[in-house]
Amino acid sequence: MKAGNAWKLAMTAVRRRRRQNVLQVMVFSVTIMSLLILSLLRTDLIADWQAQLPENTPNHFLMNITGGQIEGIEAFFADHAIAANAFYPLVSARVQAINGSEPVPASDPDDEERGASLIESGELDDAADEADDGEGRDERGRPGPRRVTWTADIPPDNHVIAGEWWPENPAPGLVSIEEEYAEWLNLAVGDTIEFEIGQQSVSAEVANIRSVRWDNMQPNFFIVFSPGTIDHLGATYLSTVLLETGQKLLLNDLLRQFPTIVVIEVDALIEQIQNIIARVTSAIELIFALVLVAGALVLLACVNASLDERFHENAILRTLGAGRKLILGALLIEFSLIGLVAGVIATLGAEGGVFYLQERLFEQDFNVHYWVWLAGPALGMAVVALLGVNATRKVVSISPLTALRRVV
Repeated sequence: MKAGNAWKLAMTAVRRRRRQNVLQVMVFSVTIMSLLILSLLRTDLIADWQAQLPENTPNHFLMNITGGQIEGIEAFFADHAIAANAFYPLVSARVQAINGSEPVPASDPDDEERGASLIESGELDDAADEADDGEGRDERGRPGPRRVTWTADIPPDNHVIAGEWWPENPAPGLVSIEEEYAEWLNLAVGDTIEFEIGQQSVSAEVANIRSVRWDNMQPNFFIVFSPGTIDHLGATYLSTVLLETGQKLLLNDLLRQFPTIVVIEVDALIEQIQNIIARVTSAIELIFALVLVAGALVLLACVNASLDERFHENAILRTLGAGRKLILGALLIEFSLIGLVAGVIATLGAEGGVFYLQERLFEQDFNVHYWVWLAGPALGMAVVALLGVNATRKVVSISPLTALRRVV
């Protein structure tokens, strides 16, 4: 055994109690993984998302604007030195037919999961629209109504991936489709789509398919028409504006002057999301504390179950001349190894969980969190070593004679 080597003693003890150690690793890895995921959710995920937003990102959406109010709103912003953004017309449209046939959606377009698409898709005022089942379909299985717009220039952070954007003076009857929406309806460049807008039917040819960056806090659309196609059908308008903290009181003056418009404070929504996350994580932290206590109890139970065996080993080692320092070092190494394994497994689980959340839920680019790879193993070693050594202190402090009498 080479009993004079603390590492050899520790590795022998780890192998001898494999089943107990596996149980301890499972309990502490789940506990530490939960703590790491909570920490990342409360800090890094929100911070990473906000860091991806470009500078001067608008923090207010203005909706339900009539054409006659645009000039007055622009003048209001100019009087108060506020930079105004483009005004996008909004019309509710439904895909009625594709190439003369009824559309058959292939799968869920997941558009309900995008924050930016929530504004443009009309979910905020769906009382005027036909019921939607939350998957982009109405009660008959057809594509549900969508808020559409028209513009001569391609919107910011939109990129054509098939076909071409229309020329400087485009002809009416063209439409641009977002790539996932096009895939959902199996659309291709050159297809003819018949739209139901109000009580009228409008046909348009798919001129291009484009990708959209949905997290840029700008108005984004699944369907964009070329100018002259649906302009005559009437529309309300949508715009965005960036207001500093000291300028927010101007919203009261704006609403008094234009009482019919709707203002959505995006930064307030983000703050509410952060508050909700903080409350949820606070509740989960209580569960984490209970799991940590349960893990400590499991460790103590495993140690107590092996105390007689440890006393027997200690009696032999002390009789052969092993000192307290050697035995204490072996115990510290043994429990530190268990904590290290639990910490590494917890780190892998936490990074995997955050990877799923970033890629699938938040739709962000995944970034490795290097501090987690240090914090996870270090936390595991510290917690398990502290609890383990404290639970086995009797083995170290007892005298050789007393240990022999206890064994006998």
